[in-house]
Amino acid sequence: MQFFTENIFLFAIAFASGGMLLWPIVRARAAGPTVTTLEATRLSFLAFAVRCIVGGPSRLPTLNAGIERVTSCTFQAFLAREAPARVEQAAQFQLAAQHGLTGGLLSAQPFYPTNQGLFFPMLVLARRLPNDLGTELAKNLLLATNAPEFVTNAAKKLIERRWGLGAEPKLEFTAIDGRQVTLSALRGRAVLITFWATDCVPCMQELPELKSIYDRFHPKGFEVLGISLDEKKQRFLRAIKENSIPWPNRFSSDRSEDKCLLEFGVQAIPDNWLIDKRGKVREVGVRERLEEKIALLVSEKQ
Repeated sequence: MQFFTENIFLFAIAFASGGMLLWPIVRARAAGPTVTTLEATRLSFLAFAVRCIVGGPSRLPTLNAGIERVTSCTFQAFLAREAPARVEQAAQFQLAAQHGLTGGLLSAQPFYPTNQGLFFPMLVLARRLPNDLGTELAKNLLLATNAPEFVTNAAKKLIERRWGLGAEPKLEFTAIDGRQVTLSALRGRAVLITFWATDCVPCMQELPELKSIYDRFHPKGFEVLGISLDEKKQRFLRAIKENSIPWPNRFSSDRSEDKCLLEFGVQAIPDNWLIDKRGKVREVGVRERLEEKIALLVSEKQ
């Protein structure tokens, strides 16, 4: 019965991957009953990463989709829904998947010179991982002699950052309108920290959607904290007024030495961080399915 339950659970993981991991999971389980479900999960994601790398540039979209899935805050919710008996282990299974994906990418170093497209997905994954895993991946990117300069620069920032997935970041500032903001005081509410600027085209394009999400979920326990990277304060103030942005915003014109940006390892904007009700980072660099993920965090118990 336990063997049957474990295999059903692993097939749920395969489904969570969009079917991408079905064969690797079957192969992992074929190793025998001594392979635990956590280890099988790690092996399956390792095999998935290797297959994507060996498959060449045409497999990069699949790799990107896998990275999104294993670093998304919806991963645990899916497993909890499909296998309620394992709800207490959901975070462990997500971490096992992250270890597997990272291990697979690290094992692919011989392919770096022939597949330059690997560097960007690896950088994205490093940013979205817990600090220890992300640092390990970033250090390996620094060792790649043929990595583009922007990749090595970004990897250095990742190694120096203070916060990552699962961390409890500290953030305090006086908003441009005088409000005193302390992230720890918002425990019990889901929070989105958004790094943005008025001269960032995607930031301004996504602003109406973010305002709509804020209006819907703020009464239910959702907050937004804006960290502006604008260089011109008057332009920033004008954007706040013209767009009727209701959440507190911090202004910083020093993009290179600002302590907050360095601690969060911000490299490009928009950069959105989701913080759950316990004050922990649940997802880094979120752009896809933002409303769905916020709804999930708001619905969770503290």
